[in-house]
Amino acid sequence: MMRYGIALLASSFASHRRPAFSEDISQKVSAFLQDRREVPKYSLESFREYVFTKPGSRRYTSLRRKLRKGHPFRVERQDLLLSDSRLPSSVGALTRDYFDDALTLAHSLKLVKKDHNLLLARGRLSLSTGWLSDDPFHLRFLDSLYLGLWLLDIDCDWLWAFLVQLPSNPEFEITVENRVELLLKSWKHILSARQLRSGHPKNAKVRTRLNDLVKITERNVRYKLNLGQPWSWFLIPRLELLVDAGVLRKRERHGLRGYSLTHTGRKMRSVCDPNKSGADLIRCYFRCRDMERRPFTDSIEWESIGKKLRVAAPELRTSVGYFPIFETASALCVSQFVDPGRSGGPIWEIESVKKKLWEESQSSSPRVRLAINRYGQIYAFKLEEGS
Repeated sequence: MMRYGIALLASSFASHRRPAFSEDISQKVSAFLQDRREVPKYSLESFREYVFTKPGSRRYTSLRRKLRKGHPFRVERQDLLLSDSRLPSSVGALTRDYFDDALTLAHSLKLVKKDHNLLLARGRLSLSTGWLSDDPFHLRFLDSLYLGLWLLDIDCDWLWAFLVQLPSNPEFEITVENRVELLLKSWKHILSARQLRSGHPKNAKVRTRLNDLVKITERNVRYKLNLGQPWSWFLIPRLELLVDAGVLRKRERHGLRGYSLTHTGRKMRSVCDPNKSGADLIRCYFRCRDMERRPFTDSIEWESIGKKLRVAAPELRTSVGYFPIFETASALCVSQFVDPGRSGGPIWEIESVKKKLWEESQSSSPRVRLAINRYGQIYAFKLEEGS
C-alpha cells in the first residue's frame, strides 16, 4: 500500500454504475502487475541498477544471477515500470500476498466505495487527469495535486502533527535512525491536541488506537523487536505517498531513507501551528503549492465558479445529479490553480469555494441547491436548470 499509482490502477477496474467483487479487482491488478515482459535494450541499464540496488530482497536473487551471467530472462511489468529513472521513487512492488492493498488504498483515499466497489466521483476525477493505466506509477502534476488533497482529507491531523516534528533545517532528512522517534512524537502530539482530548465518544476509538500504537512502538524500541513494527506498515506507506504528492523528495530512489521536504513541503510545514490542527493545511493548500507567489483571494464571483463548474460537471455528476462538495471545490480550485497560473490569476482555496456555494444556495434566487445529510453536514449540491 505504498504508491498512488496502484490505487489508481485498482480504481480503473471499478465502475460507477455496477458493483464489483473485491477479488475480481485484485485479480486484475495482480494480472496487470505480474505480466511478464522482456526488458527493452534501452531500459536495460536502468533495470540493472534497479535490481542491484535491492540486495536485501530475495525476490530479485535469480534476476541478479541471470543478469551477471547474461542469461535470457523476463520480468514482471511492475518491476519494469518501477525501474524507470524518471520516477522519484522505485519503491512499491507488490508481492504475492499484497495485491489487495491496491484496492484497500483506493478505499482509504475514497476513490472507490468500500462496500460495493463503485467508482466514486473522486475516483472519476482522479482518472480524468491524463493518467495512463498502462504506466500507473508515472504521475502527472494534476495527479500530484489531487493526491495531496485526498491525503489531507483523510489524514490531515496526522500529517500536521508529523510536519510539526520536522526541524526547519532544509538539510534535514528522515532516515532509518530517526523515523521511529518522529512517528512517536507525531502520535503523542495528536493525543495532546485539544480536539482529541475532548470526551466526545467519536474520539474514544482514535485515542485508544493511538495509545496502543505508542505502547507497541515503545515496547519494540525498548526490547529491540522487529515484529509488526508500526513504522513498516503505518509510516513508510505514508512517506511514499507524500513523495508521490510532491511534499517529500528522496535522495535514494531505491531505498527507504533520505526523505526530505520539497519546497511545497517546507511551505506546508511553515503554516502548521502546533497549537491548532490539520485544517490549516486544507485552508491554504494551494498557497503552499504555489511556486510563483500569486495573489490568493477569499472573494470569488459566482460567474467565475459557474464557468469552471460547467467544465468539471461531466466528471463530478452522480447518478442523481449531485456533485460531492469537497471534490467539486477541489476540481474548481485545481482548475483555477493550473489554467490561469501562467497569466498570474489569483489562487482559490477550497474553503472559500465551499463558502461561495453556500452563499449562492441561500440567495433569493439560488442557482444551486445544497444537499444536507441527517447529521447536518453539507456533502453535495445540485445546479439549477439554466444556471
